[in-house]
Amino acid sequence: MQLSRFYHGHNLYGLSRHPDFYIFELAIWLHTLARSLISIFIPILLLKAGYSISNVIIFYLLLNVIDVPLNFAVDWLIRKIGAKRVMILATLAMIAFFAVLGILPPSSWPLLILLAFLAAAYDTLFWIAHIYIFIETNREGLDTGRTVGALEGIRKFANVVGPLVGAFVLLTIGKVPLIAISIVVFALSIIPLFKLRHARDIPNDKRTPFREFFSNNQEKKNYLSVALWGIHNEAEDILWPLFIFTIFGSIGSVAAVPVIVSLTTAVLSYFAGTLTRRYGNRMIILGSVLIASVWIFRITTQDPILYYVTVFLVGFFSLLVMIPIDGSVTARGLKLESLTTSTYRNAASMALRIPFYLILIVSVEVFKVSFVIAALSLFSILAVTVLLRASGQKYHPA
Repeated sequence: MQLSRFYHGHNLYGLSRHPDFYIFELAIWLHTLARSLISIFIPILLLKAGYSISNVIIFYLLLNVIDVPLNFAVDWLIRKIGAKRVMILATLAMIAFFAVLGILPPSSWPLLILLAFLAAAYDTLFWIAHIYIFIETNREGLDTGRTVGALEGIRKFANVVGPLVGAFVLLTIGKVPLIAISIVVFALSIIPLFKLRHARDIPNDKRTPFREFFSNNQEKKNYLSVALWGIHNEAEDILWPLFIFTIFGSIGSVAAVPVIVSLTTAVLSYFAGTLTRRYGNRMIILGSVLIASVWIFRITTQDPILYYVTVFLVGFFSLLVMIPIDGSVTARGLKLESLTTSTYRNAASMALRIPFYLILIVSVEVFKVSFVIAALSLFSILAVTVLLRASGQKYHPA
C-alpha cells in the first residue's frame, strides 16, 4: 500500500477517490513479485531438466493452444463466482504449476502437458480476472492512460527485485527453495483481494455477442494490435532470454534481462501514460518503428555487450506501444462490457502465438526466425495504427 502511494505521489489524477485502486495494485505487486522470482527461468529450468529447445517450443505451443479456448470458460466462471475468487484460483494454479515444475523429470511428456495446462489455466484465470477488476476500478472517472501506466510501473518495480532474488536463491540454495519462496509470496498476494470493496466483483451485464463487440473498426484494430503485440512479447520474454542463455550459459545472464527492462521503465511508465491521451497514435507509430529496428539489429550484431543495450532500448520503446494500446482497450471496455473486453483481450494476446510457435517448430534457425517474425509484427502494428489514424479515430478516446 505504501509503495503504491509513494509511487503515485500526492493524490495524482484523483486516485484518492478510489482506494480499491491502491489495494488492487498491492495485490498485483505481490503477485508479480512472486511470479518474477522464477518466471524468466522457466525455459532455462526446462533445459536443465533435460528438455531440448525444440521441446521447450512445443511446451509453449501447447500452452497457447490450451489457453485460447480456456479464456471463454473463465469468462463463464467469473460470471458465476466473481473475479476475486477466480484470482485466488489463478494463484492456486500457479502454485500447482511450481509444484509440478519442482518434480519434473527428463522426457516426461505427460507431466510436461500437465505443466502446460496449469500454465494456461493460470494465465486465463489471472489475466482475465485482474484486467476485469482493473477496468472496473477505472469507473470512478480516472484517466485510463495514466492508470495503465501506473499499473505497469508497479509491475516493473516488482520485476526489479524478483529476478535478482530468484537468481541468488537458484544459484546458492537451489530450485526447490526458490519454488517454496514463490509459493509463499503468491499466498500473501491473495490477502489484499479480500479488502476490495467498491470494484464490482460479479458482472451483472450480459456477455456481448462477438459480432456486436467487433462491429466497430476501433475494436478490430485494437485487438489486432493486441494480438500482434503478443508475438513481440513472446519473442522478448521467452526466446530472447533463451538466446541469452545459449550465448552466456549462466543464470545470472538471464536474470539481468528483466532487471534492465524494469529499471528502464518503472518510473517512465507513468509519464508515458500521461502522454497517451494526446499522442497515443504517434507513440505507437514511433515505438513500433524503433522496436522493429532493434529486432533487425539483433539479427545482424554479434556483440554480447550490445545484446544488453538492446534490452534497455526495448524496455523503453515498449512503453510507447503497449500503454496507448492497453489504454484504448480499457477506455473502450468502460463503454462496452468489462468482462467481455478482458476475455477478448487475453484471447487475442495469445492467439497469434500459436502460428508463431508452429513456424518455429519447423525452423532450423529458431532464434533468427523468431526475431524476424517479431520485427514483422511491429511493422504490422505500425500499419494498423496508420490506417486507424487515417480514419480519424484515436487509440485512446477522450
